[in-house]
Amino acid sequence: MALTKCYSGASKKIALHSSVLCTLLLVVIVVAVRFSPSAEAASPSGENSLGTLKVISVRKMSDAEYANRVKDYIGATHLVRLRFEAPSDRNVFLYAPYCGKPSGYVLERTAGSVKWLAANPGADSSKSPGFKQLEGGTGSCWLLMTSGSAYEWEEETEPRAPIEEARSIFVKGGRDQEPVELISAWYIVSKDSPSPSTMR
Repeated sequence: MALTKCYSGASKKIALHSSVLCTLLLVVIVVAVRFSPSAEAASPSGENSLGTLKVISVRKMSDAEYANRVKDYIGATHLVRLRFEAPSDRNVFLYAPYCGKPSGYVLERTAGSVKWLAANPGADSSKSPGFKQLEGGTGSCWLLMTSGSAYEWEEETEPRAPIEEARSIFVKGGRDQEPVELISAWYIVSKDSPSPSTMR
């Protein structure tokens, strides 16, 4: 009788232990699935190991700026100022065609639907066209960004509110590594964006 009770108690402890392990394993799996990266989802670069792409400001161009800057993109009336910040603990390479300003893609988001504007006809515009397409149309140059350094520049754009806009660039950790696309935070360009005379 005592042996039976002992065996029963041990079985309950084993069953309880197994139940706890199963629960912990399930939690780990759920967390891993929830936070696993998706190549198709467009989200801001945030704190990336290769750097951060930030939106500094969005403003309307002055008449003089429009006359000097806008050549081909006639609809452009605004400027978005971007800033790439290299990580503080390593050097990285920033893609900048002809060793000028960085280049990437323009993205739009409407009601949660994301679209890369440079997608080829017939291609899935909800996915990035990738680096090879960009390089094929712009030439090539990789700028060495030393740890903690930054690069600021401006891009022409036009009001599309309430559609949200974002920008992307490409960076890599070494000369022989594959480029990684970083995406800025989403922002809105409206006709009511401030002009230089109203900005501090």
